[in-house]
Amino acid sequence: MVKILKAKKKLKKSRIFLIKDLTYVKHDLILDDLLKSKELLNPIEIRKDTHTGTMGANGVPYIQKDFVVFKGSRRVTTALKLGYTHIEGVIIDWRIFR
Repeated sequence: MVKILKAKKKLKKSRIFLIKDLTYVKHDLILDDLLKSKELLNPIEIRKDTHTGTMGANGVPYIQKDFVVFKGSRRVTTALKLGYTHIEGVIIDWRIFR
């Protein structure tokens, strides 16, 4: 079953992403306000995955996907806890942050 968490704030370039297709920090941190309200205020920020290594932190093999969550990993983990399969996000140009 498809369950989409849409953002309250709408941006022109936002789109819906399948959560399992995103690379994000996997932790047990959740956002209590999102958990209670079930309302995503802003879309997550995503960039193209340009990682070239094969090993991640602590020697865990890195599995490269097309997109990586730049800002919003806790929103993603909370969405998963709530049973969502998709989440609204916007692709950003990460080079502007250098």
